[in-house]
Amino acid sequence: MIRGFLQGGAGEIFYADLKVTEIVFANEWDKQLLLTALGSIKKLFSAQLYAFCILDDRLRLLVGGPRLKAATVRLLLSTLVERYLRSTERIGEMDVLSPGAGVTACILRIADEKDAMQVLRFIHLTPSSEGYALCAADYWWTSYSTYRGRYCWPLVDAEDVMQVLERQDRQAARSLLEFHRKAEAMGNPLPYCLQSGSFRMLDWRKEYIPQAISEEKINETFGA
Repeated sequence: MIRGFLQGGAGEIFYADLKVTEIVFANEWDKQLLLTALGSIKKLFSAQLYAFCILDDRLRLLVGGPRLKAATVRLLLSTLVERYLRSTERIGEMDVLSPGAGVTACILRIADEKDAMQVLRFIHLTPSSEGYALCAADYWWTSYSTYRGRYCWPLVDAEDVMQVLERQDRQAARSLLEFHRKAEAMGNPLPYCLQSGSFRMLDWRKEYIPQAISEEKINETFGA
């Protein structure tokens, strides 16, 4: 359990990395559709979202919840892919994923508060380390702007993270920015807690939760 985040009811915290073999989130409209789907899935799974970053072919998340398990997070990702593709069909974008496209996911339980903060920073800095922006703060599609006070993404639960920082430094926002700047100057090294991660195929066609299934059914399925 992560004590600092437990005050907000996080319980367990997981890093989730969803990777697609095709460019599926290329434009801003696609990214917005993905975020809208993520907001609904977050509610369905009673999850808390601490960090996100959307790239053209990738989504990285830091999520928590008192009843989340690795299998539940995998189901969350499968349901998210299905809901996103359903939303693209509604606006006339058909066959966004080709039949041969591969969707994989890496899911890791984060053991302590220190690791959680490093993973949050790693997620926020990936746009600069992967060449999407010269400076991570300039990239729009991450939760970094919420923590910087520039734009509040409604689906991000930033309060508990800021409380962690305030225990270390009353100037929490300044502390957060400095924490990010140091790692960005070093090229955003991969946190040690993520180095053992591996990707598995995500069969979203079989694994997703239909819209009619309730939160109670999710908890029953995974013994939460």
